Amino acid sequence: MCNLSNEVEYIISIFSEVRNDIKGIIKELPGEALNWEPSESDSNSIFAIISHICGSEMEWIQDTIGGIKIERYRDQEFIAAGDNTSQLLELLDKTQKATSDVLSKETLLSLARMVQRYPDRPKTTALACIINCLRHISEHVGHLQLTKQLWEMTK
Repeated sequence: MCNLSNEVEYIISIFSEVRNDIKGIIKELPGEALNWEPSESDSNSIFAIISHICGSEMEWIQDTIGGIKIERYRDQEFIAAGDNTSQLLELLDKTQKATSDVLSKETLLSLARMVQRYPDRPKTTALACIINCLRHISEHVGHLQLTKQLWEMTK
Protein backbone atom coordinates (compact mmCIF):
# COMPACT_ATOMS: atom_id res chain seq x y z
CA MET A 1 0.00 0.00 0.00
CA CYS A 2 3.00 2.34 -0.20
CA ASN A 3 1.93 4.09 -3.44
CA LEU A 4 -1.67 4.71 -2.46
CA SER A 5 -3.08 8.15 -1.95
CA ASN A 6 -3.72 9.00 1.67
CA GLU A 7 -7.46 9.03 0.98
CA VAL A 8 -7.58 5.56 -0.57
CA GLU A 9 -5.33 4.19 2.16
CA TYR A 10 -7.69 5.72 4.72
CA ILE A 11 -10.73 4.14 3.04
CA ILE A 12 -9.07 0.71 3.16
CA SER A 13 -8.25 1.26 6.85
CA ILE A 14 -11.91 2.05 7.61
CA PHE A 15 -12.97 -1.26 6.04
CA SER A 16 -10.33 -2.97 8.18
CA GLU A 17 -11.50 -1.22 11.37
CA VAL A 18 -15.12 -2.16 10.78
CA ARG A 19 -14.09 -5.73 10.05
CA ASN A 20 -12.12 -5.81 13.31
CA ASP A 21 -15.24 -4.61 15.12
CA ILE A 22 -17.14 -7.57 13.66
CA LYS A 23 -14.37 -9.98 14.65
CA GLY A 24 -14.48 -8.60 18.18
CA ILE A 25 -18.21 -9.28 18.39
CA ILE A 26 -17.92 -12.92 17.34
CA LYS A 27 -14.49 -13.96 18.64
CA GLU A 28 -15.65 -15.88 21.70
CA LEU A 29 -19.13 -16.93 20.66
CA PRO A 30 -20.01 -20.62 20.66
CA GLY A 31 -21.46 -22.19 17.53
CA GLU A 32 -24.99 -22.17 18.88
CA ALA A 33 -24.89 -18.36 19.18
CA LEU A 34 -23.91 -17.94 15.54
CA ASN A 35 -27.16 -19.45 14.26
CA TRP A 36 -29.50 -18.16 16.96
CA GLU A 37 -32.22 -15.72 15.84
CA PRO A 38 -33.78 -13.23 18.26
CA SER A 39 -37.30 -13.86 17.00
CA GLU A 40 -39.08 -16.34 14.80
CA SER A 41 -39.90 -13.75 12.16
CA ASP A 42 -38.02 -10.89 10.55
CA SER A 43 -34.67 -11.40 12.25
CA ASN A 44 -31.39 -12.95 11.25
CA SER A 45 -28.65 -14.90 12.91
CA ILE A 46 -25.12 -13.59 13.36
CA PHE A 47 -23.93 -16.08 10.75
CA ALA A 48 -26.51 -14.85 8.24
CA ILE A 49 -25.80 -11.17 8.91
CA ILE A 50 -22.06 -11.62 8.35
CA SER A 51 -22.69 -13.66 5.20
CA HIS A 52 -24.90 -10.84 3.95
CA ILE A 53 -22.36 -8.15 4.85
CA CYS A 54 -19.66 -9.95 2.87
CA GLY A 55 -21.92 -10.68 -0.09
CA SER A 56 -23.05 -7.08 -0.29
CA GLU A 57 -19.50 -5.74 0.02
CA MET A 58 -18.30 -8.08 -2.71
CA GLU A 59 -21.05 -6.79 -5.00
CA TRP A 60 -20.40 -3.10 -4.22
CA ILE A 61 -16.61 -3.22 -4.33
CA GLN A 62 -15.46 -6.13 -6.49
CA ASP A 63 -18.29 -6.10 -9.00
CA THR A 64 -19.44 -2.49 -9.23
CA ILE A 65 -16.12 -0.71 -8.65
CA GLY A 66 -13.60 -3.37 -9.65
CA GLY A 67 -15.47 -4.77 -12.62
CA ILE A 68 -14.91 -8.32 -11.33
CA LYS A 69 -18.11 -10.23 -11.95
CA ILE A 70 -19.20 -12.17 -8.88
CA GLU A 71 -21.96 -14.68 -8.42
CA ARG A 72 -24.08 -13.49 -5.53
CA TYR A 73 -27.08 -15.33 -4.14
CA ARG A 74 -28.51 -12.72 -1.78
CA ASP A 75 -31.41 -14.84 -0.53
CA GLN A 76 -28.96 -17.59 0.45
CA GLU A 77 -27.02 -15.16 2.63
CA PHE A 78 -30.00 -14.87 4.99
CA ILE A 79 -30.22 -18.61 5.57
CA ALA A 80 -26.48 -19.22 5.80
CA ALA A 81 -25.43 -21.21 8.87
CA GLY A 82 -22.28 -22.68 10.33
CA ASP A 83 -21.01 -24.02 13.59
CA ASN A 84 -17.83 -22.11 14.35
CA THR A 85 -16.38 -18.65 14.15
CA SER A 86 -13.45 -19.78 12.03
CA GLN A 87 -15.77 -20.04 9.01
CA LEU A 88 -16.85 -16.44 9.49
CA LEU A 89 -13.34 -15.20 10.18
CA GLU A 90 -12.17 -16.82 6.95
CA LEU A 91 -15.02 -15.19 5.01
CA LEU A 92 -14.26 -11.80 6.59
CA ASP A 93 -10.55 -12.11 5.75
CA LYS A 94 -11.27 -13.19 2.18
CA THR A 95 -13.62 -10.25 1.71
CA GLN A 96 -11.10 -7.80 3.21
CA LYS A 97 -8.37 -9.02 0.89
CA ALA A 98 -10.61 -8.72 -2.15
CA THR A 99 -11.72 -5.23 -1.13
CA SER A 100 -8.15 -4.11 -0.48
CA ASP A 101 -7.00 -5.54 -3.81
CA VAL A 102 -9.64 -3.59 -5.74
CA LEU A 103 -9.33 -0.34 -3.81
CA SER A 104 -5.53 -0.36 -3.89
CA LYS A 105 -5.78 0.14 -7.67
CA GLU A 106 -7.90 3.26 -7.23
CA THR A 107 -7.01 6.90 -6.87
CA LEU A 108 -9.11 9.69 -5.50
CA LEU A 109 -9.65 10.83 -9.08
CA SER A 110 -10.69 7.37 -10.32
CA LEU A 111 -13.23 7.13 -7.48
CA ALA A 112 -15.03 10.11 -9.03
CA ARG A 113 -15.93 8.07 -12.12
CA MET A 114 -19.52 7.03 -12.70
CA VAL A 115 -20.44 3.38 -12.17
CA GLN A 116 -23.72 1.48 -12.24
CA ARG A 117 -24.64 -1.16 -9.72
CA TYR A 118 -28.17 -1.83 -10.94
CA PRO A 119 -29.25 -1.39 -14.58
CA ASP A 120 -32.61 0.07 -13.53
CA ARG A 121 -31.10 2.76 -11.27
CA PRO A 122 -29.08 5.87 -12.03
CA LYS A 123 -25.31 5.77 -12.16
CA THR A 124 -23.36 7.02 -9.16
CA THR A 125 -19.71 7.62 -8.40
CA ALA A 126 -17.44 4.85 -7.23
CA LEU A 127 -16.83 6.89 -4.07
CA ALA A 128 -20.59 7.00 -3.39
CA CYS A 129 -20.60 3.19 -3.71
CA ILE A 130 -17.92 2.96 -1.03
CA ILE A 131 -19.85 5.31 1.25
CA ASN A 132 -23.04 3.27 0.76
CA CYS A 133 -21.17 0.04 1.37
CA LEU A 134 -19.61 1.29 4.63
CA ARG A 135 -22.98 2.69 5.76
CA HIS A 136 -24.60 -0.67 5.10
CA ILE A 137 -21.89 -2.61 6.93
CA SER A 138 -22.02 -0.24 9.92
CA GLU A 139 -25.79 -0.65 10.17
CA HIS A 140 -25.35 -4.40 10.34
CA VAL A 141 -22.57 -4.11 12.94
CA GLY A 142 -25.27 -2.64 15.17
CA HIS A 143 -27.51 -5.61 14.39
CA LEU A 144 -24.66 -7.97 15.30
CA GLN A 145 -24.10 -6.20 18.62
CA LEU A 146 -27.80 -6.34 19.51
CA THR A 147 -28.15 -9.97 18.44
CA LYS A 148 -25.16 -10.93 20.59
CA GLN A 149 -26.58 -9.04 23.58
CA LEU A 150 -29.99 -10.66 23.18
CA TRP A 151 -28.41 -14.11 22.88
CA GLU A 152 -26.36 -13.50 26.03
CA MET A 153 -29.56 -12.56 27.88
CA THR A 154 -30.98 -16.02 27.12
CA LYS A 155 -28.04 -17.75 28.82
